[in-house]
Amino acid sequence: MLDSRQIARFQNEAQAAASLHHPNIVPVFAVGNDRGTYYYSMQFIEGQSLDLAIEDLRSGSELSSIAVAKMRRADSSRIEPATDNATTAANPLPRRQDASTVRIAANAATVNSVRNSDYVRQVAEMGVQAAEALHYAHQHGIVHRDIKPSNLLIEPSGKLWITDFGLAQCTSHANAFGNAHGNLTRSGDMIGTLRYMSPEQASSRSHLVDHRTDIYSLGATLYELLTLRAVIDAPDRIAMMRQLEQVDPPSLQKFNPAVPSSLENVILKALSKHRDERYAAANELSEDLKRFLDGKSPLAKRPTWIDLSARLVRRNSKAVAVAALALLLMLAVSTMLAAMLRAKNREVVTANQLAQKHLQIANEVLYRFGPTQLQHLELLPGSETLRLQIARDSLAYFQNFAAYAKSDAAMQLDVANALMTCGDLELQMGQPALAYSYFDQARTRFSELHKTGHESDSKVAVRLLLCHNNLSVASVRMGQLPSARSELEQALVSLDSAKSNATFDQGYRRQLQACELLLQLNLAYLLNELGESHAAKYEYAISIAEADAFLANRPIDARASVTKGDDLYFEIASLLTNALLDASQIAADRQQARTLIELAVVNASNLAHHSSTEPASDLKVDHDLSLCRIALGAHLLSEGLAEEARVNFERATVELRRLHADHPSVIQFSLDLSSTLNNLGQAELEMESLPAAEQAFDEARQILTQLSAVTDDYLVLSSLGGVCNNLALVKESQNQIRQAEELLRQAIVHQEAAIAKSPESSRCSEFLTEHRTQLARLLSLRDAPDLVEVN
Repeated sequence: MLDSRQIARFQNEAQAAASLHHPNIVPVFAVGNDRGTYYYSMQFIEGQSLDLAIEDLRSGSELSSIAVAKMRRADSSRIEPATDNATTAANPLPRRQDASTVRIAANAATVNSVRNSDYVRQVAEMGVQAAEALHYAHQHGIVHRDIKPSNLLIEPSGKLWITDFGLAQCTSHANAFGNAHGNLTRSGDMIGTLRYMSPEQASSRSHLVDHRTDIYSLGATLYELLTLRAVIDAPDRIAMMRQLEQVDPPSLQKFNPAVPSSLENVILKALSKHRDERYAAANELSEDLKRFLDGKSPLAKRPTWIDLSARLVRRNSKAVAVAALALLLMLAVSTMLAAMLRAKNREVVTANQLAQKHLQIANEVLYRFGPTQLQHLELLPGSETLRLQIARDSLAYFQNFAAYAKSDAAMQLDVANALMTCGDLELQMGQPALAYSYFDQARTRFSELHKTGHESDSKVAVRLLLCHNNLSVASVRMGQLPSARSELEQALVSLDSAKSNATFDQGYRRQLQACELLLQLNLAYLLNELGESHAAKYEYAISIAEADAFLANRPIDARASVTKGDDLYFEIASLLTNALLDASQIAADRQQARTLIELAVVNASNLAHHSSTEPASDLKVDHDLSLCRIALGAHLLSEGLAEEARVNFERATVELRRLHADHPSVIQFSLDLSSTLNNLGQAELEMESLPAAEQAFDEARQILTQLSAVTDDYLVLSSLGGVCNNLALVKESQNQIRQAEELLRQAIVHQEAAIAKSPESSRCSEFLTEHRTQLARLLSLRDAPDLVEVN
């Protein structure tokens, strides 16, 4: 197999299984590589996997291995050995209808029915064996993470074996194959495996996954053996996730009355949705199953709904009494107020009309000196702090009046928009945690407005999608990549619902299309950052065709506003330019990368044409066009056209120097300037202009070093490590080996700090491996006897 992740999984399984020596774990005898073909040999298990046993029980046919009789096998020479080196032990013997078919003679009433005590005891005995084997693996630092019927083998004697450690989390062997191999995933088995995953594993909360996820999966397997019904039986992945996180498993006795309540309590405890409520260790599960087999009461207890309800009332008895009294008082007061309101109705209406008029005047004054001025202040150099203060003051005003006028939907919309503005400004100034807080509050406001059916519901829907996107961006900046992925996936689900609303006008439908393209591109970029490169490239391939058709129709003409002075489409389109450029960096091939850059240029050019009517938007347009030049230069450099690439980098550098000088507190301008200088240095290095390359890399390093002191963005640290690595290459070319060595050590420190902030970033891990490889090569070069070092 030439796929690197398949080989990694194969090696991971061989290493994990070979390190374990337990009577219920299939042992590995040898591991090797023969002329490019990876192999390992393991003990042959004469039996079948539990998934086929369950299939036999469901179909009512004769069971081939669960019964306790001896196995008969006629004409064994006709049975061909399996050839799949990753699944030989896990697959059963070939099933045939002739005399060579493996069958066990057993009592038909026992074999063909699960509703008897003998069968229930057999399942409990298998559970004991599996739990003890898992406990042994856990003690040796290995979490299986893929326990399911197909990975459990059963011999005719009733002995159970655990196999397939390909997805194991091998704490004690993390250094053998690299960290990536200790935490492998696979997409092909996702739906099948999901039925046996614990809630924390299925929701990709890897920091919560420990040995208790195996306890859950074993509980799910025992549940299915006893009921012939999967714990999670929803038809699709979304429904499975909902059932896994929110719906308790049905009672086992509902499907198999032969299951005693004591055994049911054991299984349901293992299946607890919260890991702290499961057995603390697999041997505790084993001991409880043994108590059941010995006729003793297991320690697991399951409270009834009546018990839970009574407990809730007892704990809150005073609160219940107070609530009842408050309800009576509210009814009495409401009756009195209703009478008073009817008598004063005319006076109230007049006063309300006057108050609304005053509020309208106050809002118009605030808009003139608040949000509207924010756009014009963008052109004033160094105005970021002033803009943020105005935004916060505007937000405080809106929040105060919104609390006073809770029924005024327009005021609630103003609050939500002000929160979005504050989040945008905090993000620009390198404060992703504060930005996330503002975006999260805005999402709550927009969600409430969307549920109540605001008159500007289409605008609210688009704003809500942008909230999810911005929350994802803030999460990435904080290094929380799984959280960022969740936000984008939620947004795409909400977008499908929004597109079905027939009341939206054509202009906002175009905005929804732009949002969809933006979210798809950002999700693909995030998948690549998480190491799921195949899924990322698939998403990009789909997005390119959609982007080409979308931009060809000049959607900029479909502009519309949510509030005064707020051009919503311009905001989406500007974000779209950045998303297209990000996509070009990891495109499937050079032609696809060039296509993405050209689409970004078209989009930025459309915005430049549009910005003639909005002077305050020139800043965003200049920035976007500079980013396009950087991306085009990087593409030319990859094509070997270093001189043409340098021209684009130099033009972008001039523009970004101006933006950086005028707006020094905008972190993004500084970060983009350092990126341009780093690219310029690579072009100079390619053209063997070592002094010019050194100057560009050194300036980029200085900018990133300053940024690392004022922001906790992990991308800054990662970029700083990359620049140090490139500067080391220049020093090496100048035979300044010790200086190059010191720079590579700094690169490793910076990259490790970036990984500490964002452990899921595959790109940072790849950079770290590259830095370490360069350092090792340099150290060996330094020790060469014929090396003459220049100080």
